[in-house]
Amino acid sequence: MKKIVLTALTITLAAAGAALAQNAPLTEGHFNHLDTNKDGKVSKAEYSAFMQQAFDQIDINRDGSLSKPETAKALTPDQFAKVDANKDGRISREEFLDQVTLEFDQNDKNKDGHLHK
Repeated sequence: MKKIVLTALTITLAAAGAALAQNAPLTEGHFNHLDTNKDGKVSKAEYSAFMQQAFDQIDINRDGSLSKPETAKALTPDQFAKVDANKDGRISREEFLDQVTLEFDQNDKNKDGHLHK
């Protein structure tokens, strides 16, 4: 069961991240998953909470950083390199959250702190 949840979370993370990185809209299913309070929009807090949870799920060895093997299902090598800001071959929680916050901000078209359908 835990593996199924991890796989689902990784796929959701990959799809949501890929959509945001390409400035493509989130699918309705991904959007609804991120919209935890069901108000029809995704706040930065909802998005950040999901991404922090995703980081924890992907960090299989619990060392506080993501390795290439841990992210292989969610990130391409180019995406990994982009997120690995200090180029140490690992993605720290800070690097990860900085990147997803940047992507959120870029996709918050009206700058109201929310993503909309």
